[in-house]
Amino acid sequence: MNLPGAWEHNGLPDFDGSVWFQKVVDIPSEWEGKTLTLNLGKIDDKDITYFNGKEIARGDGYYVKRTYSVPAELVKSGKGIITVKVQDQSGTGGICGSPEELSIDAGNDKISLAGMWNYRVGVPLSQQPQVPFSPDSQNYPSVLYNAMVYPLRNFPIKGAIWYQGEANVERAVQYTPLFQSMITDWRNLWKKGNTLSVTYDNLYMHSFPLYSEAVGSESEFVVPTQFSHNLTLSYGIQNGRYNISFECRNLTNEKLYDNFSLQKAGRAFYGKVRVYFGN
Repeated sequence: MNLPGAWEHNGLPDFDGSVWFQKVVDIPSEWEGKTLTLNLGKIDDKDITYFNGKEIARGDGYYVKRTYSVPAELVKSGKGIITVKVQDQSGTGGICGSPEELSIDAGNDKISLAGMWNYRVGVPLSQQPQVPFSPDSQNYPSVLYNAMVYPLRNFPIKGAIWYQGEANVERAVQYTPLFQSMITDWRNLWKKGNTLSVTYDNLYMHSFPLYSEAVGSESEFVVPTQFSHNLTLSYGIQNGRYNISFECRNLTNEKLYDNFSLQKAGRAFYGKVRVYFGN
């Protein structure tokens, strides 16, 4: 296979899984016993790399540049065998990047590794066992819940904004029962019975000219300084299923104006009843 390049473009279309690559290079006698630098371009996704049959490095990360050291004791003059096992989880896979990024170096001396490599297909992803998630992974069961949800249980919340990613798109049918279970759990977690909340807010706006002024002049069209006060009382019953709210805007009945100098209404009262239907 001609490398660098994704294997989907080199005879393995739509293949996910492992592929072994191997290339033989001629190691100059003056390189013997020296630590070499092996540049393998950008690998997609994971790799295990060997030199003369000995594992020298492992890499992980989509399209991340790989640069490894070849231990001096493995470097002998003559044939040097570079073997790379590449594992791709989805999308394109292989040893990618530019031809200049594939080389083996000894100081300023360099041998290019771009060009033809021997390869053999390993095990398709569909035939590989499920790799267990690391406890440090966000996909490990309970990690996100224990670290980012449960610690907030004693803080009151109004609601949640949810964004559903695409990591489990192949298991989309599970989304409905999982999402419903998650919402039920959150309601139980923050279940406080009947709740009363009081919200007060104010807004101060200094006077400003309605129209732009020339330097040193004063406009006769000025929107005056304003200081408004609003008060809201909300009462939730049966864990938020029934809600009654009462709001008073412009509590102190100030003269308020919008940005076009039009006077707003004075003190105003609003009431709202909300009933939530659902599980």
